[in-house]
Amino acid sequence: DKRFSTMHQYTKISPDIIHPRASPWNSDNVLDLKKLIKFSPDKISREMLSDKPEMRVALMCLNEGQKLEPHKAPLRLLMYVIQGKGTFTVGDEKIEADEKTCILCEPSVQHGFEANKGEKLVVMAIVTPVE
Repeated sequence: DKRFSTMHQYTKISPDIIHPRASPWNSDNVLDLKKLIKFSPDKISREMLSDKPEMRVALMCLNEGQKLEPHKAPLRLLMYVIQGKGTFTVGDEKIEADEKTCILCEPSVQHGFEANKGEKLVVMAIVTPVE
């Protein structure tokens, strides 16, 4: 799908990480994010949590100093910090963010992030196409 051409090299989640939600409405599945957080010494660890035409959700785990270089994409993006601290780039702005912080990025605006010194960083990126 061309709308998501900038999403690349993600690992699909394995079925043993998905477990049924215990709820009265019998909804879809729930992911245990704690089992998905894994770090790689030489590159950003990426897991695709959802890969649907209307929305993609990726989990990215960065060791200290690792960086997702700023880039542009014709997509709407929400970056949610699950763990750690990092520096985010949105356009010309640098944003220091830590756990439970959301950062929004409009389509075709440069964005990226890096794990701060002495920190690991876990970010959930939610991407939707622009109609």
